Amino acid sequence: MSAQLFTFDLVLTALLLVKVWNQGLVPRYPAFAAALAFALVSGVALRMTPVQTKSYALIYAASQLGDWVLRYFVLRELSLQILNDHRGIREAVRSGMWVSLGLATLIPCGVAVFMRANPNSRFPWLEAYFLLHQSVSAFFAFLVLGTLLFLAWFPIRLRRNLVIYCVGYSVQFLAQAGAMLANNLASTESIRNLAGLSYQIVGLCINLVWLVWLSRAGEVPMVSVGHRWNEAAGDNSMRQLNDLNATLANVLRRNR
Repeated sequence: MSAQLFTFDLVLTALLLVKVWNQGLVPRYPAFAAALAFALVSGVALRMTPVQTKSYALIYAASQLGDWVLRYFVLRELSLQILNDHRGIREAVRSGMWVSLGLATLIPCGVAVFMRANPNSRFPWLEAYFLLHQSVSAFFAFLVLGTLLFLAWFPIRLRRNLVIYCVGYSVQFLAQAGAMLANNLASTESIRNLAGLSYQIVGLCINLVWLVWLSRAGEVPMVSVGHRWNEAAGDNSMRQLNDLNATLANVLRRNR
């Protein structure tokens, strides 16, 4: 069942990539298109390579590294486009993302050096890999949750495609993080298999939503999702956002 879902997901990814190209959305969302292309190529390579071989392990490691890099640029693309009209906050977020990513990478690398020097560690490189994976995943999780909270709180107007892209990617990533957590904490193989299957189904559903709803027409309508339940509070939060943006913009101008 898992292999069939994986193949179906590759087919959906290929169709989605063709649609994004055909609808002229690649210049608008280049990181998204690059992530789709990489997922398709690496997925096909893994599908065609025998499992439990050195070649499979190398391709898997390369696909994980590429996925981390592209995931960062996807989140960066989302954040900067959401904050396109708030230059001060956008520049602060851009700098903060670089600093946070550096810390998320350097800290586990430092621990990896310690593990390498520790004679009691049986598999230092494998332990270092898992530590790095957890650290980078936590970094991405904070970015995703922060983006969702920002959209939920501030009623800024965005293109419909951007909202669908952001919400879909966030759900997909959080589902993956949940599956990884369940896989690490589960005591039985059946729970691990169920977690992996659940993540595959969520990924398929998100790809289907993107395939149906992302289009050239989605670049025109502007929608707002924040504070739909309380318009007065939404107006107040927007004033706070504009004040914060003006303050950060002034700080940036003075530091130049």
